[in-house]
Amino acid sequence: MIKTLTHLNRLLHHLKTRVFNFVYVGLLVAILFYPAAYLYAGLSCTVTTAAACTGTVLLRMSGSTNAHAELPSQSNANYSNNVVCCTSTSSIGNSCASSNYKVFGKLSGVTNAHMQQASVNTYLNNACLSDSSTGDKITVGYQNTNCSGYDTTLMSMTAADNATVGDGSAYTPKVCATITPLLISFSISTNSVGFGNLSASSSRYANSAGTGSATEVEAHTLSASTNAAGGYIITVDGDTLTSGSNTINAIGGVNTLPSSGTNQFGLRATVSSGTGFVVSPYAASGFAFNTASLPSTVASGSGDNTTTVYSVRYLGNIGSQTPAGSYTAHLNYVITGTF
Repeated sequence: MIKTLTHLNRLLHHLKTRVFNFVYVGLLVAILFYPAAYLYAGLSCTVTTAAACTGTVLLRMSGSTNAHAELPSQSNANYSNNVVCCTSTSSIGNSCASSNYKVFGKLSGVTNAHMQQASVNTYLNNACLSDSSTGDKITVGYQNTNCSGYDTTLMSMTAADNATVGDGSAYTPKVCATITPLLISFSISTNSVGFGNLSASSSRYANSAGTGSATEVEAHTLSASTNAAGGYIITVDGDTLTSGSNTINAIGGVNTLPSSGTNQFGLRATVSSGTGFVVSPYAASGFAFNTASLPSTVASGSGDNTTTVYSVRYLGNIGSQTPAGSYTAHLNYVITGTF
């Protein structure tokens, strides 16, 4: 599993004679993505000579048209001038024993063979495209005329079964393939929130202006999406409001309504748009944050690559005996793709 990390650093308030005066400190937001080349991996294949192939050989052919085929594990000299050679920034291979592979054709023998589409399934020798990059999806298909909608054309064949083979232009039926890399997107709408002035007489809610509000408002949003097969989860980690050795109690793992005059620090979230959902205890009308059991899952979504926007709200309450000080809480939001 690969993680994407958003660091949300918030200086929330300053206590003076039991009234909190807001002291601003900017938030640091750091988002870690996959390398760009991996995000846009794709696949490119040509028929060339074995000597000229700098990528992975998927199949060897006796000619560019009306040819027999042999598996890439073979080394007959008359099959070396026409090999299906593929490159990708993903870690591709030709293994049929990989944890992630697709059969693009089946051969009647290991060499000097006719070929059939994978779905025919009467020949015993598989020709495969594999990928060891985490989260990648391999798609193989067969189309007439061209491989529109796919990354690349592997080769062509005379028919679906008992076929001779050739390069991509030899015959109308094409063998096509695509590699779709794992994509994760995660962002935060703002990197500064604050409660403004707090007192023991009323509840206070953080906002992006740093002034706070007497009514519940959105402090910031989180936007998330992925194409990972199992979707994603968003977790929160961090600490409660702290000033030196003094703390304002985190609410805990049970959704709790605001109670002015009581030390409380917590959060909740709602879905503004998209297909994801907020999970308990953050989904109800109260607030939660359990520093004894972190990281804690806040939300999850499917792998449909649809962006969900989550609205996050924060509650800050103090008691009449809360010590004066400059209180800070640091929260980390993490998105994790699942497979």
